[in-house]
Amino acid sequence: MSSNSLNNPNMIYIGIDPGSNTGIAFWNKSKKELRLHQFKNHCTGMLFLYNLLLTSIDAKEVKLIIEDARKAKKRPDLKKVNAGKAQGVGYVKAYSKDWEAFCKLQKVPYELRAPANTKASPEYFEKLTGMKTTKTQSHMRDAGMMVYGR
Repeated sequence: MSSNSLNNPNMIYIGIDPGSNTGIAFWNKSKKELRLHQFKNHCTGMLFLYNLLLTSIDAKEVKLIIEDARKAKKRPDLKKVNAGKAQGVGYVKAYSKDWEAFCKLQKVPYELRAPANTKASPEYFEKLTGMKTTKTQSHMRDAGMMVYGR
């Protein structure tokens, strides 16, 4: 990505919270507009974004910010982990890898981010952004928190 693209007033930042439920958020820098989407699987989210790149978004004016579970800090204090939870983390790591491959294939600029405290309650998110979300739309909020206000 060129350094000029960071100063591009038309830049659209796209936050991706990968998982079995994938959250995708679009932050339009010039319009100061946030749009949120949540998909039941990461493939549907990827197809949605692919279609937008084909029809209405210029890849030169986009940067994806992807939460990447592979970059999570190792926690030695969590030696005994529930097997189901460990398997879920493995899936999310694979989803992150898929999103990275998608960006490379589509030649879309991207940044892989270690999971951070992007968790926001529906109340806090509404206060911050003015957007109402329900308790079950956490993946949308998480994606939104990665890009809001950039």
